[in-house]
Amino acid sequence: MSGLPSTWCKCEGKDVFEIVRGVSYDKSTVRSTPQAGFIPVLRATNIQSGRIIASDLVFVPGRFVSEKQRLQPGDLLIATSSGSKDIVGKGAQADQSHTSFAFGAFCSVARPRNNILGDWLGYFAQSADYRTFVEQVALGININNFRTSDLARLPLSVPPLPEQRRIVAKLDSLTGSTGRAQEQLGRIPRLINKYREAILAAAFSGDLTQEWCAENAPRPWTIEQKAAIKTRREGYLSGRRGSRLKDAPPLEFDADGRGWISCCLADVADLRVGYAFKSSWFSQEGPRLLRGANIAPGRLIWNDEKRLAASRVDDFQEYQLRAGDIVIAMDRPLISSGLKIAMVGPEDDGAFLVQRVATPACSNFIQNRYLWWLLNSPIFIDQINRHSTGSDLPHISGNDILTTPVPLAPVPEQAEIVRRIETAFMWLDRVAAEHANASRLLPKLDQAVLAKAFRGELVTHD
Repeated sequence: MSGLPSTWCKCEGKDVFEIVRGVSYDKSTVRSTPQAGFIPVLRATNIQSGRIIASDLVFVPGRFVSEKQRLQPGDLLIATSSGSKDIVGKGAQADQSHTSFAFGAFCSVARPRNNILGDWLGYFAQSADYRTFVEQVALGININNFRTSDLARLPLSVPPLPEQRRIVAKLDSLTGSTGRAQEQLGRIPRLINKYREAILAAAFSGDLTQEWCAENAPRPWTIEQKAAIKTRREGYLSGRRGSRLKDAPPLEFDADGRGWISCCLADVADLRVGYAFKSSWFSQEGPRLLRGANIAPGRLIWNDEKRLAASRVDDFQEYQLRAGDIVIAMDRPLISSGLKIAMVGPEDDGAFLVQRVATPACSNFIQNRYLWWLLNSPIFIDQINRHSTGSDLPHISGNDILTTPVPLAPVPEQAEIVRRIETAFMWLDRVAAEHANASRLLPKLDQAVLAKAFRGELVTHD
């Protein structure tokens, strides 16, 4: 803190604020809902991102609460005890809306005296200097304690009151701007996801390539190709007696007048489902076994891997995967972060397919990348939502996958659709990366502004 303005005063916490300990109470008397004669008590969990969040409250009899232990405007509420080093020491400033609250024993309040503004103290509690001090003193094995004695000797450099007011006004303006920027940034991931969905919807409705088709007039499906697709449908139906055939969309040729075929996945691809390898065949070495647990949205993860003994490899060649294969988790296929579908990469080549994991094999009628984007589109999400069964472990069958509707463009148009999807998604990936960088920089910008403020570099001096 060298080089501070000469009008600033170096002092400690006890010189500028009163420290009030939180309420101790008999837990057997606590209520979870408001009752007459009971007072809402804030705890460390109610301090979030520098704000007091009045939810998940406890209510204690008024006899446990002294008048001092009721919040006053300008009070700095501080979490003083926690098993988490990130939580201990975090603070939030009270305002007029919090005067009906008390605070619990694992919290304390720094109540500013006349020579310090509560707003100024509240900003200081968000600074790196404050956080560094907390991390130095709030030590513990299982519980980290920011003691009253620590708070009392908190080092501060305090400007005169008029300068405090100017600092607070400037910080209000600057952090308000970054707050609005953060709010705007928070909307971008949702917009990106909506745009991805819109691109895929346009791709498989034909809208994405409508102008391209007008200029290029791609060759439509031939009579022989249509007959071959019809034969595949007939073969699928004859071999699937008693299954959910009623859910397969009708086979329609040129229904839209553009040469597209309305069909299902079984008409253009075969499906391979994995084998139930015995655990006694597992080994420390050998090729990996690809299970549903190894499939995350858009990628394979090998944190928990199993391997097949090398002596068994030749017996199960039909279940070996190659780079470029699409793999679908049949158990819990849709999770909060997306569809559990991935593509086998060169580094995963040679893995073996385990039961409850499926991989489609494309015919000459559909390109692999076209199918990949179709399976990542709302078309397949809707198919899963309509057909998955089981509440504890939602799952889909091979037939559910094979009856997925497929809007089938002519092969040259498929290639153009894939190109346009991937070009647009590359741009969206760049936007997402820039958003991530900006999201990381904004908190650093706030900290840089706070550092200038408490070095005496933000406003003019008295």
